[in-house]
Amino acid sequence: MNSKRLRFTMEGERKRELRLVLVWLLVWTMLLPAFGLQAAYADGVTGDPPLVDESFESMTVGSTPPGWGVSATGDSYVQVKQESSGNHYLQIYDASQKNTQGIQKSFASQTGRVTVEALVQLPPGGTSGKENVLFYVLDSTGKAGVALNLLPTRILSYRTVGGTTTSTTLAQGLAMSSWQHIIVSADLSAKTFDFYLNGSLAAAGVSFRYDDVTSLSHLQVTGAYYNETSNPVRVVNLDGVKIYTGDVRLLTPPALSPDTTSTVPGQPIELMFTDDAAWRASITKVTVDHATVATSVYTASTGKLTLDASLFPEGKTYTIAVQADGYLTTTVQQVIYADLLNETFTSMGLGSTPSGWGVSVTGDSYVKVQEKLDGDRYLQISDASRQNTQGITKTFSAQSGTFTIQADVQLPDGATAGKENILFYVNDTTGKTAVALNLLPTKITSFRTVGTTTTTTDVATSLPTHAWRNLAIAIHPETVTYDVYVDGTLKKSAIPFRYDGTVNLSSLRVSGAYYGDAANYVRIVNLDNVRIYQGMPELPEAEQPVAPPAPGTETNSFDSYSSVFLSSRWWRTDGQDGQLGTLDVLKRFMATDDKWTYLTEPDKISNIVRLGVGFQGSLNMNNGSGGRAKYYDGTDIVAPWMTWGATWGSMSDPVYYNQVLATAKSAIDAGASSFQFDDWVGSVDAYKFGGDFCAPCMTAFRNYLEENYTTSELSGFGIDNIATFNYKTFLQTTLDVETNADYMTKKALTPLDNIFGAFMKQEAISFHTRMREDMETYAGRPIEYSNNASFIRDASTQTHFIHDLFDYGMGEHNEGAMSLNNIVTNGTLASGLGKPHIMSPLPFQTGNIRQSLAAAYALGQYMLVPWDAWLEGSTRYFGTVEQYGDMFHFIRQYPILFDGHEPPAKVGILLKWNELNGNTLTDLSMKLFKAGVPFRTVTANDSLPHYDLRAQTLEGLDTLIAYSPVSSFDSDDQQRITDTEADVVSVPTIDSAWLADHSAVSVSVVDQVYAIVRSSADANAPKSVHLLNRKGGSVSGAKVTLTDADFFGGVSLQAVLYRPGQDPLPLAVTSAGSGKHELTVPELAEWGILRIGSGTAASLTVEDDFAVQAPWSGLAIGNPTRGGGVTVSGVTYQLASNGRGLHVPVTGDNGSMDQFSYVYRHIDATPLQNYELSVKLEPTVSETSGALSGLMVRETAASNAKFVAAAYVEGSGWKLYWRDADNGQVGAINLDVSATSGYLKLTREGGRYHVYYSADGVTYGASLGSHELSMRTLLGGGFAAAGKQAPEFTASLTGLALNYGGLTLPPGELTEVNLSGLPDPFVLDANAPLAVSASFNDNGTVTEANITGEHIVFTSSDPAVATVNAEGVVHAVSVGEATVTAQFTAGGVTVTGTLAVEVTLADPVLLDESFDSYGETDVPLHWTYKPVLDGGSYIQISELPSATDKSLNVYDNTGGSFPSATAEFLQQKRTVTIDFDFRINLGTNPATGGGIAVYVQSQGSANAVSLLADQTGFWYLDGTQTVVAAPLVSDQWYAVRLVVNPQTQKMDMYLDGTQVVSQGNFRQTADDITKIMVGGSTTGVNTHIYWNNVKVTAGAPE
Repeated sequence: MNSKRLRFTMEGERKRELRLVLVWLLVWTMLLPAFGLQAAYADGVTGDPPLVDESFESMTVGSTPPGWGVSATGDSYVQVKQESSGNHYLQIYDASQKNTQGIQKSFASQTGRVTVEALVQLPPGGTSGKENVLFYVLDSTGKAGVALNLLPTRILSYRTVGGTTTSTTLAQGLAMSSWQHIIVSADLSAKTFDFYLNGSLAAAGVSFRYDDVTSLSHLQVTGAYYNETSNPVRVVNLDGVKIYTGDVRLLTPPALSPDTTSTVPGQPIELMFTDDAAWRASITKVTVDHATVATSVYTASTGKLTLDASLFPEGKTYTIAVQADGYLTTTVQQVIYADLLNETFTSMGLGSTPSGWGVSVTGDSYVKVQEKLDGDRYLQISDASRQNTQGITKTFSAQSGTFTIQADVQLPDGATAGKENILFYVNDTTGKTAVALNLLPTKITSFRTVGTTTTTTDVATSLPTHAWRNLAIAIHPETVTYDVYVDGTLKKSAIPFRYDGTVNLSSLRVSGAYYGDAANYVRIVNLDNVRIYQGMPELPEAEQPVAPPAPGTETNSFDSYSSVFLSSRWWRTDGQDGQLGTLDVLKRFMATDDKWTYLTEPDKISNIVRLGVGFQGSLNMNNGSGGRAKYYDGTDIVAPWMTWGATWGSMSDPVYYNQVLATAKSAIDAGASSFQFDDWVGSVDAYKFGGDFCAPCMTAFRNYLEENYTTSELSGFGIDNIATFNYKTFLQTTLDVETNADYMTKKALTPLDNIFGAFMKQEAISFHTRMREDMETYAGRPIEYSNNASFIRDASTQTHFIHDLFDYGMGEHNEGAMSLNNIVTNGTLASGLGKPHIMSPLPFQTGNIRQSLAAAYALGQYMLVPWDAWLEGSTRYFGTVEQYGDMFHFIRQYPILFDGHEPPAKVGILLKWNELNGNTLTDLSMKLFKAGVPFRTVTANDSLPHYDLRAQTLEGLDTLIAYSPVSSFDSDDQQRITDTEADVVSVPTIDSAWLADHSAVSVSVVDQVYAIVRSSADANAPKSVHLLNRKGGSVSGAKVTLTDADFFGGVSLQAVLYRPGQDPLPLAVTSAGSGKHELTVPELAEWGILRIGSGTAASLTVEDDFAVQAPWSGLAIGNPTRGGGVTVSGVTYQLASNGRGLHVPVTGDNGSMDQFSYVYRHIDATPLQNYELSVKLEPTVSETSGALSGLMVRETAASNAKFVAAAYVEGSGWKLYWRDADNGQVGAINLDVSATSGYLKLTREGGRYHVYYSADGVTYGASLGSHELSMRTLLGGGFAAAGKQAPEFTASLTGLALNYGGLTLPPGELTEVNLSGLPDPFVLDANAPLAVSASFNDNGTVTEANITGEHIVFTSSDPAVATVNAEGVVHAVSVGEATVTAQFTAGGVTVTGTLAVEVTLADPVLLDESFDSYGETDVPLHWTYKPVLDGGSYIQISELPSATDKSLNVYDNTGGSFPSATAEFLQQKRTVTIDFDFRINLGTNPATGGGIAVYVQSQGSANAVSLLADQTGFWYLDGTQTVVAAPLVSDQWYAVRLVVNPQTQKMDMYLDGTQVVSQGNFRQTADDITKIMVGGSTTGVNTHIYWNNVKVTAGAPE
C-alpha cells in the first residue's frame, strides 16, 4: 500500500495519524513471521515484505536520503522537501550538461516478477521543452529492463533492438505537474512489464528495452540526456517509493454506474456502486476530466458517490475517476445534456405575453403571465374559443434522440365544468403530432391514431383536482414511444406516438381541447418551469419517507395528552364516496396522528407525515391469502362480522406470519413507526369459530402436548403415541367427528378441548411477541404496538390476556360502553398501567359522543375523531367538523391545559387484576371520583397478562385502599407497598367523612357536573380542573369549591375558565372559609377547564410560547406547525413566526394550508352583527421578502379553514386575502397603500369584510377592498408569517382590539316577529330549534329578515309542557299546550311574536310484528338480518306454531359467533314495554345450547338489557354480573314481557304473567331505547330459537 497517495485529501494532522498506523502495520508485519503467519498489508493484499518502502517522512528537510545512490554536481541536487501540509518528498534537480544526474536505489536482485510503485510529479521550474525525466529499472550491469520517459503531458517507453531504439506512448493527455501514481510490474520471464497510471492499467505486456536483461536490482530516476552545451533544468518530485516481489498489490474497486436521472447542467450527480466500505474509506482522490476536485464537493456514502452540481456546468460527456489507497482506479463516463429551453417566467412582466413563444388567441382567450401569492410567476392560458383550440407554441431545435419535456402544470378553478380538458402536444417539423396528452382535472390520457381510428389510454388517474403537478415526458424518437412521469413517479412507459412516421420533433403546443359544440367553453391551464433538454428526465428528488413527528413525553402515556388521533382507515382522495380526502380531514380536525391506517404506499405515508402528522400502520388477521386458519372440514375460517368474506389467518402457520411481517416491513420502509393489530385475539377467536385445524397447527399442538404433559397424562387423554398424534384424526376416531357441526357439538366431550383452547391462547401470545421483536429488529428502533381492545370497553378488561405485550388499546365502543362509569373505572386502570387507551366510537347521538370525548380527555384517555368509524358490517360513519371540530380544536389550541398533567393523587386503589369485579371496582372508583378525590388505580397481576406493581404509580401516595388484600400480592409487590409507607385502609373505611377529608374539589350541581383535577409534576405550577356536564344542555352558575386550597397554591389564587369555542374567561376566586375557596362558573356546556394557580393572571400562561392573557389566546397554526411565539409589553404584541405564510401547497392534496402565528379571540357576534378588528402594525424585519403580517378573521384554527385577512407583505405591499371554502384556493387583491406600516382595520359590515388604513390611527380613508364571506364560527386577531424566504419574522402589533357594532337590518321600523320550525306533530321528549324572522316597514315597503341567532328573549307560558332555552330550542316535556314567546328589539322598538305549541304522545305502538304475512326467506319490515352461515346456521320465517301462526326462527350452530336480527323503532327516553313469545330448543347437547332472548339497545347500541336463555334458565346481566331470573324448559313457549325505563336504568321482567325480576339493573348505561336484537349466542351450538308476536309499546303497561 502506498500511504503517500493520501496527500491529495488529507490535512497534516490526519497524515501524521496515518503514519502512526503505518508504523504499527510495519511492526506487525515483522512480528507475523514469528508466529508462522504470512505478512498482511493495509491494502488488504498479502505477500512478502517490500524490498523498498520509502516515504521520506523520517528524513530531515534539505537532507540527502541515506541509503540511496546520489549523483549531483554543480547546480544539481537531490534533497528532501516539505509540502505546506507537512508531507515530505524527494526532489531531484538535474541541471547537468550533457549528462544525467539523480538517484539510484538498489534492491535484492530479482529474476521473477517485481513491481515498482512511486508517486511522481514534474513541478514548475524545468526548462521549457526540456523537462523530460527518465524512470529506469536496471539490472546489476546498468542495462535497462524498464525505460520510461516522463514528459509534461505524456509518458513514453523505450525499446532497443539491434542498435535501433523506438518509443511507445503509454499515456498521454496528462498533467504531470500534478502528482501521478505510476506502477511498473516487470516479468523477467516474459521480458515485459505492465504499466499502471493512477490505479488504472494503462498498458499491458510492454516489452523490455533490452531482451538480454535477466535480473533487475536497481531503480534509477534522473533528468533526460540532452546533447547540448546549455544546462537544461529537469526537475522531478518523488514520493512513496515501494518495490516488492510479485504482481501489483492493488484491489479491484467496485464499478461505478453513471447517473441516469440527474443528467442536466447544474445538478448534483449520484454515481451508484455495489457498496464496499473499505474502498469508500480508502478514497483519496476524485478527478473530473482529469482535474482533481476538492473533498468538499464530493461525498461517499453507502453505495453512492455524490458530486456537487458545480462540477457539471454544461452539457457534455465528463470522465470521472476515483482513486482509493490500495485499489485500482475506477472510472465512469457521465453524460450531461444541455437545455434546449428553460423558462421560469420570473423575469417577465405581470400580465405580459411571453416573448419568443407563438401565441394564438382571439376574443376572450388570452395568454398572460400571472403571479402566485408567494410572488412566483407563471403562464396562464385561457382558451375561450368556439370549435377551435388556442394557446401557445414553443419551437426548439429538432431532436432525433431521447429528450425530455418537463413542466409544472395546473388546471385551476374557472373552467367550464366538464369541459376543462387541455391538450399537451409535441410535434415534428411538419406539424405531425408525436406526443398527444389530454390533461383532465383528475387524470391524464393519451391519444393514438392508426388510419382513421383514434383511441385513448389512461396514463395517470386519481390526481388531485386543481393541484400543481410536475409533468415530465421522456420522448424516444428512435423507438417512437414516450414515458410519462407525474410528480417524479413513472405513470406509464412505452406509450406509442400518436402518429407513426414522426421524425425530428421540434415544437411544444399547449392549448384547450377541441369541442364541436357551438359554445365558448373556457379551458384554463397554468404552466411554470418549462424545460426541454436532451436525455432522460431530471426528476424531482424522490420523496424519501419522512420521519414522523416524535410522540410527546408523558409520565404515564404513550403520547401527549393534547394529541388528537384520527383514523383514515384507508387512503381517501378528495370527494371519494362523497367524503373529505385523508389529508384534508387531518388538517380540518387538527389531528396529530393518523392511527390504525391500512396503507403501505411510501408516497402517501410521506404526504401524511409531511403535514406534521404521525402515522400508524395496521395489521390484522386478514393479511395475505396464504396460511389460513381452517375449520374442521379444512375450509378457510371467516370471522362472523366480516360479512365481506375475508378469511382468517392462522397464527400457527409461518406463511401467514411472514405475510404479516412483510406488510409491516413495507410500512416501516415507508416511514411507519407504530402499528395497530386489529382482531388481535387471533387463534383464540379461531378456536371459538370452530378451528384452527391447519396442518402447522396440528404439528404445533402435538409439540405443545409433548412439552407440557407427561406420558401418563397423555395416555389418560387417550394418546398412546405422541410422535404420530394428530388432533383432527384423534377426534375422528374417538368421537366420530366428521363435519364442522359435529365438532362444535362434540368437542366438549374430550378433555383435550380445553387444552386445545389453552394452546391457541399460547399461539397468540407467541405470535405477537415474535412480531414485535421482528419489527423492531428490522426497523432498528422501538415500534409502538397497539391492539383493538380498549379497557374502556369494560368487557375486555378482564379478558385481555395479552395486554402486557401492547403499549395501549384502541377499540370500537358503542355509546353505552363510553359511560362515565367505564371511563373513570377502566380508564384509571389503564392509566395506572401507563397505557391510556383510545376509544373508537360507534356514533349515533352527537351529544353523547361529545360528552364522552370530554370525559376521555379529562381522565387522561383519548378518543378517535368520529370520522371513518366502523359501525356494523361495511357501514362507516363520517362525523363533521361542525359536529365535533370545536372539541378537538380546543384540545389543540390549549396544550398547556393537558400536556404533562396527571391526577395529583395521594390515594391509590390496590387492585389484583385477577380479583377484579367490575361492579364493585366501579362503585369504589365512582365514589372517589364524585367526591373530587384524585386517585390512581395501582394494579398487579400474576396470571395473563403479567404485571408487577409500578413504583412510578405508587410514588407520592400516602393512602392505599386495599380493594384487594395486601396479602394477595406476591412478596416483591408486598415489599413495594411497604416501601411507600402509605396508610393501608379497607374499602368500608371510605365513608362520607373520609371522602370529605380527602376531597380536592367539589361542584354544587351534584350528579350533573363533575370535577377532575390534573396537575403537572411541578407542585407550584398551575393546576387544571376539568368540568364535565353529563346531562346535556348548559348549566349556569355552578359553584366550584376548592376544598384543598393549599394544593392549588394557597392565597392569591387566580382562575381562568377555558371552554370550546369561547374566549378564556378570568373568574374571581373568593374565600369560602375553613381554608376553602370558591368560584362561580357562569355557563357550562359539555366541557370546561379551570386553570388555577397563585400569583398574577400572567403566571397562568407563563409556560406557553403564546403567553397572552385572557380574553386573548395565541397559537402557531399550520401542518406542520412551525416555531413561533409572542412577547407582550403593555399593549404591544411582538409576534414571531417561522411559518411560510398563506396557501402553502400540500403534496398529494387538492388544497393547501396556512402556516403562521396567531393572537386571536373568539368573535361572539350574532349572524347580523357588525364588528371590527383594529391594530397598529409595524413589521420589524423589513428586508424579508414575502414575510407578512396583519389582521385575520378565520372560521377555525385548522390550517385549511376559511378566512379573510388584510396584511402587509414585505416586498409586495398591502393585500386582502381570502379562502372561501375549507381546503379551497386562496384569492388576493392588492390594496392601494404606499406605507410599510400603520393602523389597520378589518370590519364585517352586513356580511361583507372591508379593509381600512390610517397613518395616524384617527383618520381612516374609504374601504381599500372588500370580500363577502359567510363563516360558521369566528376567530379574529393579528397574525404574522415569515414566508418562504426567511427562517423567522417578527411583527409588532400594538393595541390589538375587537369591537362589536350594531346589526345590519333592512331599512324601516320593526313591526312584526314570526316564529316557525316546530315539527307537526311535536311529540313528547322531542327537541326542535325555532326559526325566527322579523318584518320591517320602510314607508310602506315591507322587508322580512331572518333574525334566527340574534339576541332574542324566549319564554314559555307553561314550562311543565314545553321549555325553550336561550338559543330557541324547544323541548317537549309533557302532553299539553303552551305558548312560546320571542321578544326582539331593533331601533328602540321591541316586538314580540308567539307560537302555539301542542305536545302529543307518539303512537304508543312502536313495533308490532306477528311474522304471519311473510315467506320463509322474507325480511320483515323494520328488521335487519346479520346472518352467519357457518355450521348450517340460518335466519328464516318458520311455520311454527302453525302455517298460519308463524315465527322468526334462528338456527345457531357456529360457536364463537351467531346470527341475529334487529328491529328499530322511534327513539324513546321514557319507559318502554316489550312483549314477545319465545321458544328455544337447546339441541342434542343442552350444555352447549343457548341464545339471546332479547337485547334491548340504545341508538348507540348500548345494551340496556341483555336477556339470554340456556340450560341455566333465563338470565340477564346486571353490569357484568350474571343474574338468573327463572328456569327454562327446552321447546316450551313462554310469554315474555320486559318493562324498561332508561330514566331509572331499571327493568322489570314477567314470564307468562308472573313477575320474575323487579327493578333489575341495566347491563350498560343507556339514555334511550331504540332497538331490540334477538339471535344466537357466542356459546350456543345446534340451537333453534323462535320469536312470535313481538310488540314494543311506549309507556308502562296498565
